[in-house]
Amino acid sequence: MTIIDEACYERGCACHDSRFDGKGVEVVAKQEQDEPVAWRTFDGEGGYDYRTYDMNENYANEWNERNPKHNGWVEPLYTTPPQRTWVGLTNEQFLEACKIAEGGNYMVAFQRIQQWLMENNI
Repeated sequence: MTIIDEACYERGCACHDSRFDGKGVEVVAKQEQDEPVAWRTFDGEGGYDYRTYDMNENYANEWNERNPKHNGWVEPLYTTPPQRTWVGLTNEQFLEACKIAEGGNYMVAFQRIQQWLMENNI
């Protein structure tokens, strides 16, 4: 945020860009998980053009209709990547870890639990 923008913010001038808060941090409305926040379009020369999703919801479809030879050049951008499902321990693994810990080998039990969880969730 420039000094002028900051002064406008402090005075509440109409010229202040309301997308930014007083510290220059852009305020973005929370998006649904499945809804993109922007579109990225390959420009054919190794670069990209960007546009917001807001007011451009059908941009990808419109692009593909206008440019049928360039399908796939427009891709959605999301705020958060898709989340994977967490896989925990099976009952058998849990009981095995308990047996190891009962013998006083807590570190071995914790390492084994960590190994299982890494195997299941990578």
